[in-house]
Amino acid sequence: MSRFKEIPFIITNVVLYIEQMTALVPSIDRAFKILECYKGHDHSEFGVSELSRRLELNKSSVHSILHTLSNNRI
Repeated sequence: MSRFKEIPFIITNVVLYIEQMTALVPSIDRAFKILECYKGHDHSEFGVSELSRRLELNKSSVHSILHTLSNNRI
């Protein structure tokens, strides 16, 4: 009977893990989409507003991703 008491705990941990994993993947996907926009173009050609418009992303998200990429010298 004690094994069954552990099931809610295990399920909760699995759900939390899945939520964390799905939260990370979209951010990486958005970063790659931003990098693709710059591929073959002058880096000054696209600002936050233009990238936001082209990719249909929130300006604050674009800014945060660009800041993170820049901070990592990408």
